[in-house]
Amino acid sequence: MSGKRKSSISREIVSSLVVLTMSATVLISATVIWTSQLPGGRESFTPLILVLYILLFAVVIAVFGTLFLSRTIVQPLRKLVEATQKIAKGELETRIEIDTENEFGQLTEAFNKMAEELARKQNNLEQKIQELEKINRELRQTRDQLIISEKLASVGRLSAGIAHEIGNPLSIISGYLEIISKAQEIKEREKDLISRVEGELNRINQIIRELLDYSRPPSGEAEFIDLNQLIKETLKLIELQKGFLKIKTKLNLEQSLPLIWVNRNHLKQVLINLFLNALDAMPDGGVLQINTFTPDFNSQEVIIEISDTGVGIPAEHLNKIFDPFFTTKDPGKGVGLGLSISLKLIEIMNGYIEVESKPELGSTFRIKLKTKGGKSDSKTQNSSGG
Repeated sequence: MSGKRKSSISREIVSSLVVLTMSATVLISATVIWTSQLPGGRESFTPLILVLYILLFAVVIAVFGTLFLSRTIVQPLRKLVEATQKIAKGELETRIEIDTENEFGQLTEAFNKMAEELARKQNNLEQKIQELEKINRELRQTRDQLIISEKLASVGRLSAGIAHEIGNPLSIISGYLEIISKAQEIKEREKDLISRVEGELNRINQIIRELLDYSRPPSGEAEFIDLNQLIKETLKLIELQKGFLKIKTKLNLEQSLPLIWVNRNHLKQVLINLFLNALDAMPDGGVLQINTFTPDFNSQEVIIEISDTGVGIPAEHLNKIFDPFFTTKDPGKGVGLGLSISLKLIEIMNGYIEVESKPELGSTFRIKLKTKGGKSDSKTQNSSGG
């Protein structure tokens, strides 16, 4: 529009009225002259006929004037009203076609610019909201991690003291039981009782060892490892576990994963714990799905997903499963340190572990680890086992 000569509504209206008036005047004059030239026309031409002619042409002027005003003012106004109502409903992509160069054309152009600006600001606002939601999620995750880390540190210090204090008396008791069990006069029933006591002592010793492992800073050197190969090696270790024959294993390991810089034994310990937890969650059999992938080609992160089709975790327990000594297993089947230790090891690797679960549908544990250069030579693994 800026390159064209702009018109004015008032100028258009005045010009049209002048044209219509002049046309009506010419037509009335021509009609009067033509009628007066007819035979007997002068005698039959009366003021009443003249008035009728004037009324006829006034009606013609009114009709054409109405059509002109409708095209010039009413229709553009209606388009603006309809477009404004759509904008009010949130349809910010609404635009009006500019087909005039008068004030309505200028108003339409301004309206379109306003709609574009509203749409741009709406998009910016939605992006800001998404960014804020992402920041809030990260803050909540960081807060939860800090709370868990504080719990782990406190429990670690407490565990070390308790383990040492309990360990020494237990060793003495175990020694005395061994001496008693070798005595000649001990009856079979008493030997059986001593054997049961020794079994319970061994279980306590196992708990103490776990407490010491939990409180002791992990040792070992980090190295570049092929994650896919480590997963396959770890699976071979637990395939001989009781009940694993009922489990169908599915691997979807991404081709040419970047090598990751971690402690091999620590990551293997985490994987074993998660695999065994999945096995415990599927006592009647099910599917163990293991995926590895990177979010995108240039990502500096590798993700491991371990999913099962087991009993799942109740929603009220999801925020507690990484707490020390929290367990839903039957007594004697665990003390609730496995996931706590796993979380601690993953955090030492500068990684993160999260869980999604639905009762009766299964659980998914997701481990995110940072990469450090290099690409592995592993090929895509899409296989099933069981």
